[in-house]
Amino acid sequence: MTAALRNGAPFADLPEALRPRDSMTRRFPFVVPFVIGLIHGLGFAGALAEVGLPVGYRAAALLSFNLGVEAGQLFVIGCVWLIVKLGARFAWADRARAMVLSVFGSVAAYWTIERLWVLMTL
Repeated sequence: MTAALRNGAPFADLPEALRPRDSMTRRFPFVVPFVIGLIHGLGFAGALAEVGLPVGYRAAALLSFNLGVEAGQLFVIGCVWLIVKLGARFAWADRARAMVLSVFGSVAAYWTIERLWVLMTL
């Protein structure tokens, strides 16, 4: 057996590992976004607490903030949906989509590295 075949042996089970199987996230797909949203929301709540909420209007302030965030997300989703629907008519739509996703991924990677850098320098 050659060294290349021996070194490739760990990848022999890769197709099996990628095969869909029953898991909690497949049975209850809402759990993952709920947990991530909860953690994300706690971060926003901490930031809002630092800014200072009016004592008698905390519930109203948090509710209106949350509704504003949700409305903004729905607006962005609607804009993206419209752009995708209108852009699908053009031959260059696949290349444009790949470029946009690459930009999104690059910005996300930059923000992740930047935040990790800040955490490491504390």
